[in-house]
Amino acid sequence: MFPSWSKRVLNARGVFILYGVYCLLNAIIIRSVGPTLALDDVKLNIVTQSLQAGYLPGNPPLYEWLLIGAQQIAGPGLTAVLIVKYGLIWASGAFGYFLAKELNHDRHWAALSAFSMVLLYQFGWNAHQAFTHTLALIAATLFFWWTVLRLFRVQRPQDYLLLGVALGVGLLSKYSFIGVAIIVAVCLLRRSESRARLLSPWLLASVAVAALIALPHLNWLMAQNSAIVEATTSRLQGDTAPHWRRVLDGIPTAIWSIGAFFLPFALGLAVLLRGRARFLADAHCNQTLALLVMRDATVTGAIALLLGVIVIGVSSLQERYVIAFLLSGMFWVVGKWRNATPEPANVKDMSRYIIGIAVFALVILGVRIIQTAVPGKPFCSSCRQWIPYEAVSDALIDQGFDGGTLIGYTDHTAGNLRRLFPEARVLSLHMPFYQPPHRSNSATIEGQCFFIWSDELGPPEPQSIIEKLDPATIHTVIGEWHHPRRPVGWRKTEWKIVKIEMNHSPIRGLCRLGG
Repeated sequence: MFPSWSKRVLNARGVFILYGVYCLLNAIIIRSVGPTLALDDVKLNIVTQSLQAGYLPGNPPLYEWLLIGAQQIAGPGLTAVLIVKYGLIWASGAFGYFLAKELNHDRHWAALSAFSMVLLYQFGWNAHQAFTHTLALIAATLFFWWTVLRLFRVQRPQDYLLLGVALGVGLLSKYSFIGVAIIVAVCLLRRSESRARLLSPWLLASVAVAALIALPHLNWLMAQNSAIVEATTSRLQGDTAPHWRRVLDGIPTAIWSIGAFFLPFALGLAVLLRGRARFLADAHCNQTLALLVMRDATVTGAIALLLGVIVIGVSSLQERYVIAFLLSGMFWVVGKWRNATPEPANVKDMSRYIIGIAVFALVILGVRIIQTAVPGKPFCSSCRQWIPYEAVSDALIDQGFDGGTLIGYTDHTAGNLRRLFPEARVLSLHMPFYQPPHRSNSATIEGQCFFIWSDELGPPEPQSIIEKLDPATIHTVIGEWHHPRRPVGWRKTEWKIVKIEMNHSPIRGLCRLGG
């Protein structure tokens, strides 16, 4: 019998509530630092000035679309980012539960599987630190697997339509989802039992629904394919070294990334079960068809990643690239664990395992709180989340800015300017591929135009632009950093602000970018 406390936790309501609390606490930690945007959030805050079928060359637009929706509620700032980020993490927990419920047909083990995702480093730690589009990929992959496993139980027309929705959403989340979908299809086709479930006339409806959902972006891809191929190849290959050199460098990192993906989940399970963990290698252990397909997909995914390194010449396979391909492996391990030992032993192990998950989550929360309480090394060097952009805002208002165009030299400056001036048209010189629309249909630009940069926040100052300016027009602003545990001004950032006169400024062309 399960302890009474675990019965209240190990069910759908427990997953929804505890994941909600987990997301809320982590969001509060991020927001306690202040409203400043950092990392990739600044780029996304810039490109979401318009609703488009595509934005960045390396990713589909689902995350941006969700962010635009959140900005309609909370404005273009950190709150909208947190709504999307933790909305996707919460959705991942929910889909993880639904997926495992189809896999194990037991709500206790389904909840245990959903909570186990916290023990995956990329989900339990890195997702809070750096992920954007990858969060959409994780949620979409779990959603997709859930719809696939539903077909093992029922094959109603609506289930094939739901599969089509999952395919369409996945295609819009991240391009690597295509590889996951192909691998799952191959694994389903290689077994006669699963092949019969997949090859239904209704599968055409699934494909049609997916194509309809992804059609706007597919049209955009047709126009941008060369830029996307170039960006993807450059990102994966990493450098211009010979192919054989990249392969030799890439294979060890790929093996590490594949193995490290399951940490600390694998270590925790090995300690908990000790010698009994050998059930994973037991071919005679009772496995359902769904478990076998998930195992096959995980093994095939790992092989595909290694082949990708060899064929493409990926010199450094980053750990986040393996997530969608290996996520099914964790659910397979928990499912096989359930079938391997008698129920009384499982109940005892599960209780200890749940406590271990809770302790790990609390430790991570504690580390993140320390990061917030102790700005600077060893936790951060540039510490961009502490930069006081409000000093720039005050200076612009003092200079009479009341609407128009703001040009940031770097993404971080431009992204935070949009947060501070949501009605302005904001550009980043480091993102020339995105030019926001003007606020009116007139041929002239409404309002004023300012150019802002800082020597401290990125690449060397833009000399080709500065040399065209009259030094007397450059206004210097000093922003003092604030922190509850540090004296005011413990660190400072200097910005330069130039008002661009549209009638005679030599750099007035910057203000006319876009359409």
